[in-house]
Amino acid sequence: MKIGKIYLLLILIIVFMRNSLPAEENLTDVNRTKESSELTGLLELGDSYFQQNELDLALLYYEKYLSEIEESNLNEYLCNVYRRIGNIHYNRSNALLAQEFYQKSLDSALKQRDEEEQALALSGIGNSYWLQGAYEKAVAEYLAALLIYESRNDKDHIAYIYNNIGTIKTILSKTDEAQSYYEKALHLYQETKNLEGEARVYNRLGELNHKLKNYQQAIKYYYRAQDLYNRIDPYSTNPNLLSAIGITFMDMGDRVMAAEYIENSLRLCRQQNNRWCLARNLMLLGKLDLYENNLENARINLEESIRLAREIDAKELIVFSATILDSLFNREHDYRKAYENYRLYKTLDDSLKSIEREKIITELEIEYNAEKREREIEIYKLEIEKNNLTKWLLICLFLLAMIFIFIIYYRYRQKNKANIMLRQLSDELESEVQKRTAQLEKINHELQKSEREYRELIANLEEGFIIVDREDVFTFVNPAAARIFGYPVEYLMGKSIADFTDPQEAARVISFTELRRKGISSRYETFITDKNGITRYIQVSATPLFNNGDFQGTSALFIDITERKNQEKKIKSSLEEKEILLKEIHHRVKNNMQIISSMLKLQSRYTKDKKTLEMFQESFNRVKSMSIIHEKLYLSTNLKKIDFTDYIRSLVRFLYNTYIQKGDHFSLYFDISDIFLDLNKAIPCGLIVNELVSNSLKHAFKGKQEGKITISLKGDTKENYTLIVADNGCGFPADIDYQNTSTLGLQIVNTLVKQIHGNIEMSSKNGTQFRIKFSENSG
Repeated sequence: MKIGKIYLLLILIIVFMRNSLPAEENLTDVNRTKESSELTGLLELGDSYFQQNELDLALLYYEKYLSEIEESNLNEYLCNVYRRIGNIHYNRSNALLAQEFYQKSLDSALKQRDEEEQALALSGIGNSYWLQGAYEKAVAEYLAALLIYESRNDKDHIAYIYNNIGTIKTILSKTDEAQSYYEKALHLYQETKNLEGEARVYNRLGELNHKLKNYQQAIKYYYRAQDLYNRIDPYSTNPNLLSAIGITFMDMGDRVMAAEYIENSLRLCRQQNNRWCLARNLMLLGKLDLYENNLENARINLEESIRLAREIDAKELIVFSATILDSLFNREHDYRKAYENYRLYKTLDDSLKSIEREKIITELEIEYNAEKREREIEIYKLEIEKNNLTKWLLICLFLLAMIFIFIIYYRYRQKNKANIMLRQLSDELESEVQKRTAQLEKINHELQKSEREYRELIANLEEGFIIVDREDVFTFVNPAAARIFGYPVEYLMGKSIADFTDPQEAARVISFTELRRKGISSRYETFITDKNGITRYIQVSATPLFNNGDFQGTSALFIDITERKNQEKKIKSSLEEKEILLKEIHHRVKNNMQIISSMLKLQSRYTKDKKTLEMFQESFNRVKSMSIIHEKLYLSTNLKKIDFTDYIRSLVRFLYNTYIQKGDHFSLYFDISDIFLDLNKAIPCGLIVNELVSNSLKHAFKGKQEGKITISLKGDTKENYTLIVADNGCGFPADIDYQNTSTLGLQIVNTLVKQIHGNIEMSSKNGTQFRIKFSENSG
């Protein structure tokens, strides 16, 4: 108990110190207030390249950032950059080097008393141990991180730890425990609406069901994960997920589908330089080759898989590859190599399946639960102390109440005279009540007369009107309602809506009764079958009826909307046909432009003149600019306007890949968000950006290997827009008038600006900037 109190005291001290010290969020705030500083630029460049999976460039900028903060003695930022470098080595499957940097991050975070960075570093160390197959060490680090995340109520990271522990339980064949961890992780991710986290859990659930040989269920989970990844980023694919789907198809006996998924995963792994994923897919291809009796290909793939797995110390992959190689050598009757692989497999497999490591993991979980329970006891004690304080407060309140009662009693005598006056007033009120009673009787008589008139009005309504009791049985039906149902009023009395529609629709209509029991009116559409068997659609407005607070039934007014519904169906069908036709038009325009692009490329092969080739390339880029728009419209649900943000990013990246040479380090910055333009504005704007960005990439950075190009589009509530294309290059030539030049590109720009009824300005300070203002409603 003393240890628990000391631990609680330490937590309080840490919280206090944390509030007075800069954490990662404070670092972010400082960096954001120094956007012009080189230090912030290095870190942002590293993060940008890391997100683009350009790990070499990301590492270069992180190391420059690390060198700068070490020289400046900014030790509070060390844990942050150490962890980022660790992430790069982890993504490269270099577990030992990743672990080294995660440990540095943890040591620095402990010095700074930064709990969040401590937890992130512990999670990273756990991941490194997992990659090496040291599962008991991985679980120890995960549980240490989990204690911090739970104290901070960080649900996303708690779910992340649950998911990782569940995966280790799956590997160790503790399937029930794995299922429990996955369910807890999924629940937390759904609570926080973290789609990427949900996708990771469904991926792991697929692996668990694959291990249990529930292959169909595994495929369902994998496809659900793939769907979530596509919702997050339609252009991103997870190679590990593709590989897992391939393994499942392999074990189901569908080797064609297995090969397709595994080869796609292998291609992505090579692009991302993910050695763990690469080793795994080579092992799977070796297994497929062995099934097809392609022994030579199988040996090459399996030996390369073992070589990569040894480089990253991935014991589990070595075991799997060695097992398959053992089968291959036995098939070739090479028993010496088969024995060597068997010894390798047996040694590593025994270490991975050690009973002792399972005991260690179980003991770690017990220690974690005990420490968690001790924390809960300390919190309970604090609650008791709080309750004792509440009791004393109640006693004080009781004494104050007694004093107040004595004061009231003292004043009671003074109010006796007032009571006498109140009795006199009561007599006067009684007389007034008698007068009011006579008036109420008169009003009641008038109300009865109004009720008769009301019933006559209801009977003459053209709209249907019914009253049902609390059991939804008709107690009143006007003639208009009877005409709609096609039955006499007498026949309808005592019936319910369930007698005139199918059971499913009747249940839906009756469900609205529960709302009316709570005093909530409802408005909905439904359908009935009249006496002639014709389906009639009706629009209903239902109001609850209460008497002294008790629900008595419902009054409902409805009209026949059958003709309107039929017209809506025809209109909807016509709109769908027109939308399909318009999409087909955009698709064909895109295809025609692709044909033009292909013809330009083919024609360019017959000339070696540099200027002519540049003309072909510029024409190809202009056609590509318009082709991308039609492709976006074909894929879009809105055929009137295009997402200009997505379009410009696709166009500029295409130009970047066209003009940038190997070794150049030019940066692209986009300042565009949630802007949708009409096609008549989007195409000219796209061509303008094409010309200006092409000019920057070709002419602005001559003799340089670094530079920055910025593309910005801002709009206001009146749909006035400002398009800016700028670079920090050598500047626009002073002897050239950009509005009166023989250059075709600038002539096109000026023509297009006039076409959208805009105006253009150019500045050559610190590079070149073109500013174009136009309105959505102009032209």
